[in-house]
Amino acid sequence: MHDIYVAGVSMTHFGRHLDKSLIDLTAEALDAVCTDAGCDKRAIEAAFFGNCVQGHMEGQDMIRGEIALRALGIEGIPVINVENACATASTAFHLAVNYVKAQAADVVLAIGQQNAFPWIERDLGIEFNEWEEPSVDEVTFESTRGGVFFGGDSAFGPKNIIWAVEHGHQAAISIHRYCQGESLTDRLPALLNLGSRKMGMHEWSYSNDFDPAARRKMMLLPLAERFKELGKEVELGFDAEQTAKEVERCLNCDIQTVFIDDLCIECDACLDICPTQCLTITANGDKEDLVQRLKAPVLEPDQPMFVSDELKQTGRVMVKDENFCIHCGLCAERCPTAAWDMQKSLLSFPKALDYDGYNSGEKPCQQSKAG
Repeated sequence: MHDIYVAGVSMTHFGRHLDKSLIDLTAEALDAVCTDAGCDKRAIEAAFFGNCVQGHMEGQDMIRGEIALRALGIEGIPVINVENACATASTAFHLAVNYVKAQAADVVLAIGQQNAFPWIERDLGIEFNEWEEPSVDEVTFESTRGGVFFGGDSAFGPKNIIWAVEHGHQAAISIHRYCQGESLTDRLPALLNLGSRKMGMHEWSYSNDFDPAARRKMMLLPLAERFKELGKEVELGFDAEQTAKEVERCLNCDIQTVFIDDLCIECDACLDICPTQCLTITANGDKEDLVQRLKAPVLEPDQPMFVSDELKQTGRVMVKDENFCIHCGLCAERCPTAAWDMQKSLLSFPKALDYDGYNSGEKPCQQSKAG
């Protein structure tokens, strides 16, 4: 296998190009990439053309790439049309690379084109913003035309797949309620539940051993081996032993420290055993005064701190700086009255199915007091 090089790259500017066809946009990108590569387009031996929906808009579903490239003087070579949803561009590039790796050609073009919303007539009542994205309500995901909903990149610009899925769920809720003739803004709250992880006096259902060791050093390929083949991966990853030790550094961010002030007898056992001094029992006061009396200095002044209600023994309060907490659970183990507990948080966002039989007066959200 010989080395593979990306000789040239180019892209058209994002914007409203209602006056340009698929061929026009392809020509702009093709001319620029050939200039960048210092290559005549007649040297191209194969082309991978990525496009999802433009063919449906222009009435050509079968040979979109052939039609676009033939008009630009590229014909008589293999043209492979690629359609793979949001991964269309990367798939076309991947196939082009493998085509060269297989030594089927030396110069291969990977090119793609997509218009976002030219098929939406501008007199339908759907307004667009300055980036030619539909104007969408951020809560209901409804456009300016009632009953038409958008989400994901098309509505809010580039985001990751997690946001795209969440937008889909929220839009589905709105569509469901719209079809039922119900208010789109009347939405269920997120469900937050906390459950104890305690299994015994000194046993938890998660690994809570505090490991103060620094991060393990990643194994790397020896320098001499790197220069033998520049394409080799330099970082070799952790071996099994290193991985097991690295996992123990996890701070278990899904495990919350929960404090029940009515059970506290102010014995100071939790303060004595805390390895990071994140707990303090002191008289209450405003934040500026309170931070001066904590056992550890405040490193993040803008971060909220947990302050309990007044304790029944002395009227003082329990203060916890989450910035120092490592979720080791030693405070809960040492506490003789179970005023401290380690509880796992479960956060669930409602789906459209959860709205069947929903009464807006009911609030299924259950929360414990967490510190």
